[in-house]
Amino acid sequence: MVTLAVALGVGRFAFTPLLPLMLHGGAFGQPPIDIQHGGWLASFNYAGYFVGALTCAALRVEPSRMVRAGLALTVLLTLAMGVTSHFWIWAAVRFIAGAVSAWTFVFASQWGLRRLAELGQPAWSGVIYTGPGVGIVGTGLLVSAAGGYGATAGWIGFGLISAVLAALVWPAFGSIATSAANTNTRPNEAVPRVAAAGQDAGVATPGGRAGPGVVGTAEAVRTTGSTGTAGNAGNAGNARSAESAGTTGSTGTPGTTGTTGATGATGATGATGATGISETTGTTGTTGTTGTTGTTGTTGRTGITGSTGSTGATAATAATGTPAAAESLQSPVSRTSIAATHRPASDSTPAAHRADAFWLVGLYGVPGFGYIITATFLPVIARHALPGSPWPDLFWPMFGAALIVGALLAARLPLHLDNRVLLAGSYVLQAVGIALGIVWPTAGGFSLGSILIGVPFTAITLFAMREARRLRGDDAAGLMGYATAAYGLGQIVGPLVAAPIAAHTGSFSPALWLAAGVLLLGAVGLVVVARVPRGRGGMPDCGCG
Repeated sequence: MVTLAVALGVGRFAFTPLLPLMLHGGAFGQPPIDIQHGGWLASFNYAGYFVGALTCAALRVEPSRMVRAGLALTVLLTLAMGVTSHFWIWAAVRFIAGAVSAWTFVFASQWGLRRLAELGQPAWSGVIYTGPGVGIVGTGLLVSAAGGYGATAGWIGFGLISAVLAALVWPAFGSIATSAANTNTRPNEAVPRVAAAGQDAGVATPGGRAGPGVVGTAEAVRTTGSTGTAGNAGNAGNARSAESAGTTGSTGTPGTTGTTGATGATGATGATGATGISETTGTTGTTGTTGTTGTTGTTGRTGITGSTGSTGATAATAATGTPAAAESLQSPVSRTSIAATHRPASDSTPAAHRADAFWLVGLYGVPGFGYIITATFLPVIARHALPGSPWPDLFWPMFGAALIVGALLAARLPLHLDNRVLLAGSYVLQAVGIALGIVWPTAGGFSLGSILIGVPFTAITLFAMREARRLRGDDAAGLMGYATAAYGLGQIVGPLVAAPIAAHTGSFSPALWLAAGVLLLGAVGLVVVARVPRGRGGMPDCGCG
């Protein structure tokens, strides 16, 4: 939470409360800028964030090291804004700060979610994402209290505060063991969860070594192993146990029994022990003959066969509880059919879901454009509408506080709700919040508007990522990337459109009406897409707690 408060709350969003001060110039000879140059600086930052988000997958850095680097760079870049006065240097600094905030956000999220999973506390994941809101509240209140010192003092002050906060959390990211565990995981990969019982049965290979596979157990692991070496018949009589990993499929010494291993293999001959057990249950060896030699009554209790070495429905029966499932493992075609049943439900109608994915990417870019105009210029707009009032500096902290509440509430909504309808509702809330500031330009209107824009801010991202998971299952990373890119493009375009309109008309109202209208159109589009019967698939477990 503290890391995101620094990287996003300060590194990305401190610009918003400081922009009114930058428009009036600062101490130490810092020249003032106009509203169009302010829009350019905002867009440079959002462009950096866009590039940073796209390049995260290519970075091969331990999360803890990336987080530490991100904290250090955020401190330096924030200080740089206060000690320089050239516009193009500011532009470069804001661009780099945007990229750094994206990298830090992704790697800190990965590190934090994994740590919570290791501690068995996934329900606390929502707290991580309150960090940006905490940073927004803090920067907004500090500018309100000490804004008289100018933008230069503000940037330097935020840099020093960020340095203190970074020092406080720095030791937490020093665990080499935790970081090393993440080295082979890409930043955009979710923390894997244990598969359902019997989801992936290991394929037996003659002469193979006993793998770590667990067949039909309550904790079946994806890497279920191949069977044992030739001549080691039986050793796996307890295939149904919840902890038979690693022993399944291993075969004993010649002559013990032809009992089956827990991998669904049938007993290799007890007489010679020379047959490596295989997936084709019930085909190798004769159970009645070979099962009578050795200790048939004890080791032969695999699957549902009883005390003899009879095979038949061994691992498959343990995994599914039906002999038919065992028979389906007798050929590669059958195994492929079974594997297909464990794919995300979205695979059943690929054409329909490709259309849904297209609309998700396009419509997810809408809130990027819609909210960013207010998020960039809210203090400027409020000061123009309420000159001399102490309220304008408080609306931005209100936005941050609402963001915190929204992050905690959104994570607790039922997963069975249609994500597209939830997105549409969030768009409408933000549109209403924007409109309130136009039609009711008072302290009450801006306060309520700030809350309505802030509450769905994090929820929109959560719902969109869940929808991507519904459409692509475990392969949703690409779709998430495209959707994030669309959102980022919306953020870049927003200030570039709003600032010239405000400079030309002397008011932000036309740009704000445009943003509200785009949000409403996006909401309508989502509802239409949701009502088209495409055969919705089930929501895969996203590990959201």
